[in-house]
Amino acid sequence: MRKIACLLLALALPALSGALEKQPPAVYRARRQALAEKAGAAVLMFAAVEQGESLYGFRQDNNFYYLTGWTEPGAALLILAEQKSSAANETAGAYTEILFLPAHNLIREKFTGPKLTADNPQAARLAGVDRVDALDKLRDLLAELLPRGELPAPAPKLYADLAADDAESPATLPLAWLRRANAFGRVSMLDAKPLLKAMRMVKDAGEMEFIRKAVAASDEAHKAAMKAMKPGINEREISALMQFEFEKRGCERPAYAPIVGSGPFSTVLHYDADDRQMQRDRAQLERACCAVRLPAALQNAPKPEIRTRAS
Repeated sequence: MRKIACLLLALALPALSGALEKQPPAVYRARRQALAEKAGAAVLMFAAVEQGESLYGFRQDNNFYYLTGWTEPGAALLILAEQKSSAANETAGAYTEILFLPAHNLIREKFTGPKLTADNPQAARLAGVDRVDALDKLRDLLAELLPRGELPAPAPKLYADLAADDAESPATLPLAWLRRANAFGRVSMLDAKPLLKAMRMVKDAGEMEFIRKAVAASDEAHKAAMKAMKPGINEREISALMQFEFEKRGCERPAYAPIVGSGPFSTVLHYDADDRQMQRDRAQLERACCAVRLPAALQNAPKPEIRTRAS
């Protein structure tokens, strides 16, 4: 029994570095450095946290994934831009990046599998970052590394994923706690999303390849659905077939639940029952797309007056 357990653990360990398809670590590091240059100050980002059980599993925050390629919940990322000395244009502070990882939760990991933590000697290499530390050290390292903003100097800037109005972001609760813990001193908090939005508007070659893959998989799923349609088949069967075709071609999940509406529901764009038996001489609407490493491909395929014969 012990040998079986060890084998299962060994098979699970490659997942710590992200078994799903993603870009090389150098791509994400270049994005972090570009963000640091744009900000000219510290950037603090937080990963999404698990929200109970999810049909398709945990989904990482888009911006956090864009910067790290990291797919596990609960992490934090600190980026410090290189600082130049005003006197002789010498480096006053080198570029710094730290990924903070939660400690092991042994009870939860019985169900979710082992997670990478900072106590693993290979953590930085597996995560693709310069440095990894325990999330428990975040407050103390912020107090150590960030300027304190003592008067009469201006308040230093800190970029984070700030939520608008009454909304929340992955940073909302962590930032509130860090303020109470006096991690920042006097600081000017700015929203990192406009900087990231400008960066993400231009897709690199790897992103374009993922988008093409998602488009191709979505296209093939629609073709398979069209071939399978006939009187008597249930909308739910078509929905299941499309999701099967997505994952068969390497997509990790649907970007949203497939919409399969027939007859009087073929013009209901957000129809979600998907439980009607299809009949002869009725229109059929399919709308579905899949996601490959977070990019999604949208496919709308209305097919009026599809006529079939019962087999």
